[in-house]
Amino acid sequence: MKRLTYPCGRALIVLIKMLAVILCAVCAGVILMYAVYCLPTDSMNRHLLESAAVFEEEGSYPRYLSWCSSTLDNFTDALMLLTAAYDGEQPAMEKAMSLYYELTPELGPVESLVLHGKSGTATVEYARYWEGYLIFLKPLLALMNYRQLRLLNRIAQLAAAVLLLWLMKRKGYAPYILPMLLTWALLPFPATSQSLTCSDVFYISVFGSCVLLLRRERWQGTQRPLFFFLGMGILTSFFDFLTYPLVSFGIPVCLYFCGEQKPAFVPAMKKFVLFGASWSLGYVGMWAGKWVTASLLTGQDVIQNAIYSVQFRSGTVLAEGDTIRLSDVYLRNLGEWARSPFFLLFWLFCVAAVVLLLKKDRFSHLREHLIFLPVACLPLAWYLMARNHSYIHFFFTFKELTIFAFALMCFFTKSLWEALRAEREAQT
Repeated sequence: MKRLTYPCGRALIVLIKMLAVILCAVCAGVILMYAVYCLPTDSMNRHLLESAAVFEEEGSYPRYLSWCSSTLDNFTDALMLLTAAYDGEQPAMEKAMSLYYELTPELGPVESLVLHGKSGTATVEYARYWEGYLIFLKPLLALMNYRQLRLLNRIAQLAAAVLLLWLMKRKGYAPYILPMLLTWALLPFPATSQSLTCSDVFYISVFGSCVLLLRRERWQGTQRPLFFFLGMGILTSFFDFLTYPLVSFGIPVCLYFCGEQKPAFVPAMKKFVLFGASWSLGYVGMWAGKWVTASLLTGQDVIQNAIYSVQFRSGTVLAEGDTIRLSDVYLRNLGEWARSPFFLLFWLFCVAAVVLLLKKDRFSHLREHLIFLPVACLPLAWYLMARNHSYIHFFFTFKELTIFAFALMCFFTKSLWEALRAEREAQT
């Protein structure tokens, strides 16, 4: 059979390969979730009881740091622990796909966890998500309680951050270390490491960025970056609880363009669109794969339930019936993000960069790196698509705005760096 060589043919082959990757990922996800649900839950429930004191003391949404936006989502963390420790009599595959947990009637996850084993409960399912974090959380909960899990999470996130910074220095990305540190400060990092819910995207973006830095040179001129971003979308869909998922695309794609030498805007924009489409295909494809497999393996109508949830979370109406204006979504998230001294440092960084670029006609170098500006707009597009969700959960969806900060800082940093290098070359 003659090999297809024309552009449409190559694109079709790549798409088929991507769909095959998603199918394999869905199968792997089902197997991993089934395997982890075969583990005994006695020690998990023991450590769940030990964890109750933390939730009783802190409540559902404590503020970790008084001087910045740092609300901890103990509500969802409690739900995660209750799901991990669930020991119902259903078959392991049904539990892995339906993701049951027990709630005390008329109470939320935090109160139900505090009263776990002391009052009557009702079984609830959350089948529309993968909740892939359970492949790590269930074994860890068998070994330690929530307080110890937090400590381990802080250590692991710090180690991951140090690894990425070391790789950035080693691979020639040292000028972008300060923007990366400021970006993490805007999350903020200490609060993110205290909340299991907000940790998944951090790990995916950091380790994904490490892989990108290690392999980028070998990927030059190949289709590998497309499959890399496809994989990032798949991993985000599998592990994340719809917190600030776009960061797993925005940070690595910025680093990718930081490694480009004076890219023309149109070719760079084509790459950006293709990378974004690959990430989106992986994210949506993996998520839809859960709906289909859960429906087939449990007999529930998970697809219909998920579609309704997506329509509601992307809609313009609150549960109370009030209409949400897009401007309110933007202002609410921006207001939460701005409640930090690092927000001022970010703008001081940008102002200082502009001042330095104005000297010796360096400002002209900005035109060579305009690709960072569309990247900076990604959070605005996300809030548009997920208006209801971003309005209600602004206390963690504001973290999407760190893409804006990192992209803008990379824009100024790369422009200034290239200007200084051009001046050095002119002097020699």
